[in-house]
Amino acid sequence: MQVGDLNDAERQSIQSQLTSVGQAQSVEAALDQALTRLSGLTRAAAVVLTPKSNARLKHIEFVRLEPEKALVILVGEDGQVENRVLSLPPGVPSSALTEAGNFLNARIRGRTLAEARLELETALGEARAELDQLTQKVISAGIASWSGGENEDRQLIVRGHANLLEDLHALEDLERVRLLFDDLETKRGVIDLLGRAETAEGVRI
Repeated sequence: MQVGDLNDAERQSIQSQLTSVGQAQSVEAALDQALTRLSGLTRAAAVVLTPKSNARLKHIEFVRLEPEKALVILVGEDGQVENRVLSLPPGVPSSALTEAGNFLNARIRGRTLAEARLELETALGEARAELDQLTQKVISAGIASWSGGENEDRQLIVRGHANLLEDLHALEDLERVRLLFDDLETKRGVIDLLGRAETAEGVRI
């Protein structure tokens, strides 16, 4: 695609329009005006890269664009809406993006992306400590053992199923372990998405 230079009249027209908009209207209006002007000049969809804000959020939503790319929509408490395009790790299903949005919307209100991520990292550490304590308990009791592998690759193997039916406390411990494993997996995925959202470029189309 070839792009020609603007003539003096076009430059002056753009400058006067954007200057007046910037003085009299909001940032949203200025961006909309810039998009309209650019689209008119190029006769194509215009994309403007916008500065990333650090607003306190009211709502967040992830929308898949491509197999390894998603749009994150950030709605601030002040009503401002910011869109960012982020990369996704391979194999992330659309259901995981929906789950992450639901998970965050129950917790993110009034927080910035960075604050939400730090809180989740703290909660992740607490959940991991509880899981370590419980797994050590059931292993010491002879109820379960670790399979081969390192750290995240290990699996907890339960044994003595018949005896478990007579030990309600052991059953409760194992159910709590299962829930903690699920919780850790969810939190790790959400923290990863938040980190990607923090560094993603803001766009307006």
